[in-house]
Amino acid sequence: MSEETLFDNPLFREKMQKLGIGFVWITPGIDQQWDVSKGTQQIFEKMMVDLADVSGYSELKNVPIVPIGHSAMATYPWNFAAWNPERTLAIISLHGDAPRTNLTGYGRENLEWGRTRNIDGIPGLMIEGEYEWWEARVNPALAFRMMYPESCISFLCDAGRGHFDVADETTAYIALFLEKAINQRLTDEVTKDGKVKLNPVNPAKGWLAERWHPDQKKRVKAAPYSQYKGDPHDAFWYFDREIAEATEARYTQSRGKQQQYLGFEQNGNLLTYDKKQHVRVQPRFNPEADGITFHLKAVCTDSLRTQLSDEHADATPIISRICGPVKKVNDTTFMVSFYRMGMNNPRRTSDICLLASQAGDRKYKSAVQEVSIRIPYRNTEGQKQYILFPGLPDVKAGSGSLSLKATSDCGLPVSYYIKEGPAEIEGDQIVFTPIPPSSKYPVKVTVVAWQYGIAGKVQTAEPVERSFYILKSGGMAEFKSGRIDVGNGSLYYEEAGSGEPVIFVHGHSLDHRMWDEQFAEFAKEYRVIRYDLRGYGASSSQTEDYQFTHVQDLVTLMDSLHIRKAHIVGLSLGGFIGADMLGWFPERMASAFLASGNIRKSKGPSQPMTKEEAQKRDQEIAALKVKGVDVMKREWFEGLMSSGGTRKERMRQPLWEMIDDWDAWQPLHKEVRVVAGLDAYEVIKKNHPTVPTLIVEGQSPNNRYSNQPEILKYLPNGKLKILEDCGHILNMEQPEAFNAALREFLKQ
Repeated sequence: MSEETLFDNPLFREKMQKLGIGFVWITPGIDQQWDVSKGTQQIFEKMMVDLADVSGYSELKNVPIVPIGHSAMATYPWNFAAWNPERTLAIISLHGDAPRTNLTGYGRENLEWGRTRNIDGIPGLMIEGEYEWWEARVNPALAFRMMYPESCISFLCDAGRGHFDVADETTAYIALFLEKAINQRLTDEVTKDGKVKLNPVNPAKGWLAERWHPDQKKRVKAAPYSQYKGDPHDAFWYFDREIAEATEARYTQSRGKQQQYLGFEQNGNLLTYDKKQHVRVQPRFNPEADGITFHLKAVCTDSLRTQLSDEHADATPIISRICGPVKKVNDTTFMVSFYRMGMNNPRRTSDICLLASQAGDRKYKSAVQEVSIRIPYRNTEGQKQYILFPGLPDVKAGSGSLSLKATSDCGLPVSYYIKEGPAEIEGDQIVFTPIPPSSKYPVKVTVVAWQYGIAGKVQTAEPVERSFYILKSGGMAEFKSGRIDVGNGSLYYEEAGSGEPVIFVHGHSLDHRMWDEQFAEFAKEYRVIRYDLRGYGASSSQTEDYQFTHVQDLVTLMDSLHIRKAHIVGLSLGGFIGADMLGWFPERMASAFLASGNIRKSKGPSQPMTKEEAQKRDQEIAALKVKGVDVMKREWFEGLMSSGGTRKERMRQPLWEMIDDWDAWQPLHKEVRVVAGLDAYEVIKKNHPTVPTLIVEGQSPNNRYSNQPEILKYLPNGKLKILEDCGHILNMEQPEAFNAALREFLKQ
């Protein structure tokens, strides 16, 4: 929890920027123990490689690490270092645990290091708040120092503070500790495997200072390691005089002073304090009529927290945010405000944690008190609401802002947060922040629109994501669009990137926009092309009297763009076209990635429409005109939506925009055989093409698919992959999972 508080602290961010330290914040955490037998190490290493690739900072693959963890995650930093000693710069256990302790923050057994594993020469800092003091947590750290005499274990009692907060003075202390670690450990040497060589710290060249004791009146003076006069078994190690004296100064600040106590008032009533709970004040969520604004007031109380008290420092207690979906308006007013933690995080989405703090003075030490509020998530009663969020255009680097125009069909105000990318939200504007100089373009920005609803009246809306890209200034030439002549018409296409060609083929009733979540993303590594099929989008219309096939149009597109072979990625109708390629033009394919559709078992162009079929189509067309095209479109749209899983609402707006723009020529006319279908399938069954092929289907209660696609019998290099919790239009519903599957397939 408090890792977030630390990383968001302006002072800490400024200090880390000067030191050249970046943050990698993982939520939820990978593993509380850092148990390598569960694949934890491989997950971490792959994450860093992927982050290096996406960010443009290749050094992230091997950069030195400072593992930081708070509370239940405070054990993992020590274990990470034990399994990664050559890569660990320093260790921070924030309001947490000692190394190799059996009293872990997560309440289970610790990992066994064995006889040879250690963290010798790696500086580690353990911090424990005065108001959470527990001797049993501190003693294992002292015992560890004696067991491992080459270890460098520092300790700070966060005097006048508790378990959940990170005060500015504590932030400054951590920053000083890391500055010392960088100065003593970093070198310019690089090992054979690409890692920065780190100098081990010699504890004998540091200082010792006595451990903290509650209400201690006299302390042994801190001194260089060999000159320390106290019991070294009851002392901790420090880099040098500066940080040892900074530690003593923190202890002096609260020593001998009286304690003051804090509580909270809600609607004029003092809230209950329950010392049996981990978070001891937990009021009910009691918002105003807007459903999101609520009030709390921090007050000074007696030691029992049952009544107000005048025995406190001459200051006013303030409330600050620890973590959770909340924004502070003033000292007594707060608002629900979702943020990058996301709206599907089971442990964090609905929990708001705040901290009351009161500065100390000459008589009283500082005081803190946390409060936790669980908001109902989601609001499930009342009128349903949907967010309509128009797509966002790509922008050039250096752009200042971008307007957001999402609306709720219930008329409630829509809010936003930035999920990824160098940007912030100010009202209804995206304001761009500086882009790191080595960033890999295009840089992706994802913004989420949300509406919480009003309990009992309006339900929480499904959040809607929109992504766009920041293009390098002067680099618009990386993207181009144009038209390709085909028989009796032309195709509109867009192209970006360089490398192996990847061509995206859209589905029926849609157009090239369905690939918005893939186009710029894969342009980072590949030459990507997306286009509108004949009869869709910006390409030429079809006619009833001109025979063509989409697969032949695709080959013409490739010829015109001088592409001999390409990876073909198709969905639904696009998947049928990809399967046609396997039958008729396998030599033009580097691979086939066919989602929600492979072979279409319908007559091909070798069997033109019969008179009986034409008459039947006339009847269907007449019935459709009576029914109404708009009704047909809405039913078609709702059918696609109903096939989806739990995250289908994210695609509602862009999917409907395409279907609404579609002129519906195909259902209103007698279309020629535009898909090769059975004509291509017979060739596949005969020739068994060896093109690497992945058949991809979405799994949800309302999406029908085959666990054993028949076409795989005839594809020696064909496989099936199921993406969970998504339906037919899986690239729009679950773009992260779809992109990961495609990226893995292309790299293989």
